[in-house]
Amino acid sequence: MSDEQLSAEVRTQLGRILRARGCITYAQSAQLLGVQETWLRRRLNGETRLSLDDFELICRRLNIKPASVLGRREAS
Repeated sequence: MSDEQLSAEVRTQLGRILRARGCITYAQSAQLLGVQETWLRRRLNGETRLSLDDFELICRRLNIKPASVLGRREAS
């Protein structure tokens, strides 16, 4: 899987997780995460690169493990 494909998959999975938590709009999602709507929108639509720091911040605020977004179990 290329970096672009992985990035697209992460953005897709984060969107699914946010929708599953009742966030239909960027505004609702941003409010849940405690970030600016523009900041989130640019990262989820690929306009701005989603850095590892951004990814970790989102996962931490959603109280999920980063590995769960990638569909992988963490090693014990």
